[in-house]
Amino acid sequence: MLIWERWYALLNKDKKVYFNTDISMNNHMLLLGKLGSGKTVQAQKLMIEIVKQGGTVVAVDMHQTLSGNQIFWKYKEDFNKYLTEIDAYQNGICCNFFEPLVYADGVQEHLSDTVDAVTNVLGRTLNLGMSQQAVLRTAVGYVAQEGGFEREGFRAIDHALARMGSKVADGIEERLHQLSAYNIFRSGQWFAQKGHINVVRLGRFSLGTQELVAEMLLSYLWRLAMAGRFIEGGLYAFNLNIILATQQLLQGSASVVQQRLTQCGMILLFQPDVNRVNQIAKMVDVASTGEWRLMLRNLKQGEFVTHGALMVGGSIVEYPIRVSAYEAAETKNAKGVLVN
Repeated sequence: MLIWERWYALLNKDKKVYFNTDISMNNHMLLLGKLGSGKTVQAQKLMIEIVKQGGTVVAVDMHQTLSGNQIFWKYKEDFNKYLTEIDAYQNGICCNFFEPLVYADGVQEHLSDTVDAVTNVLGRTLNLGMSQQAVLRTAVGYVAQEGGFEREGFRAIDHALARMGSKVADGIEERLHQLSAYNIFRSGQWFAQKGHINVVRLGRFSLGTQELVAEMLLSYLWRLAMAGRFIEGGLYAFNLNIILATQQLLQGSASVVQQRLTQCGMILLFQPDVNRVNQIAKMVDVASTGEWRLMLRNLKQGEFVTHGALMVGGSIVEYPIRVSAYEAAETKNAKGVLVN
């Protein structure tokens, strides 16, 4: 059971709140809220708790939100103890994208499925049309069949597109320029160390490149998870670019957003942007929108509304509750309260 003993239900101030993974439909967690609402500090705490209990964390650090001076002072020692840094700008990221997956039952993925997976994530992120995806699939297929990724890394796709010599291929090659120029993805030993907080540094890249790298990396982690790679111990992936995460989750219709949210075993809703309060309140409880709208609007920094596999005071709670991550101050520097 994954627990965080310093969460307190505001309506039951003496009772601790737990996330019980034993009864959760999955271990996915969503932190959603505006800038400065307390998400990043809470995420740092979650990462430390996860690795202490045998899990592994991959944190995609965009805009240097997990740089040393951004780690909450109380967590810095533990965070640094478990920290493994992957500098994608200088050293790239070792991900064997073109290696067919081997499923838990020993069945190996067909190479064509591997090619489709790489093509689809690139095509989706770059918003390629059908003809462009067809050209990209040909280039990716050539790289997979010839083993180019093992020899050259991501540049192998660039070289395959260049050999095709068409305007469509040239256009795709240009859009993949930074991935190829820095050869960000490379073959080699899996980058994430078990039992560590593996922080992938992307802050030196342009925003567009960061988004593409994060999308490819998270899609690859998802594929590995579906193949049973992380059954023992578990792996948790965090994307701490708060603005990007908010935009991704709030795109599309309300029903699509609701489906995405309800897929998470634990949801933490911090104070949202003013123009999102009503939408988020409906996600909490459509029958009591007014009540939750008022509560969400009045959340303080470090407070959140949560629902999922909750246990409060030893009892299962099957409804949303307001929770505080604050506790009584332990040092004179905390000025009365501190986030834990």
